Amino acid sequence: MNDEIFAELIVDSKGIHVDPYMLRLVLKIKGKDRIVLISDACVFDGPPIPGLEDATDLNFDFNGDIAGSKLTLDVACRNMMVHTGAGICDVFRYASKNPATLLGRTDLGEVREGAVADLIIVDHWMNVLHVIQEGNRII
Repeated sequence: MNDEIFAELIVDSKGIHVDPYMLRLVLKIKGKDRIVLISDACVFDGPPIPGLEDATDLNFDFNGDIAGSKLTLDVACRNMMVHTGAGICDVFRYASKNPATLLGRTDLGEVREGAVADLIIVDHWMNVLHVIQEGNRII
């Protein structure tokens, strides 16, 4: 496997997009620096598949088929923690630093002098408490 390639993962609560066993395998193979959390979020409002009524991060079409997700990255981070045992620092890396590295944006994804100061403050379970954009608290 090419070590330079990033693995982009959609990590929903039920492991529909990527099975939790595969998440752990990819993490083991790629390592912490080559994992990127992404979302395929879109708007759909069909009824859920029986047995998946509690999958609040999945979309269903009007035929009852899965049609992408409602997944936000804070929820993807939480799901990654649950499915793999990853820590909060690791999932922040997967959702911020690694995507910035992939895009060649050295000014993003880290808290340091000269970097863009867009930050979120979360609790231990990845619930967003505050958002700081360009140094100003907006939420």
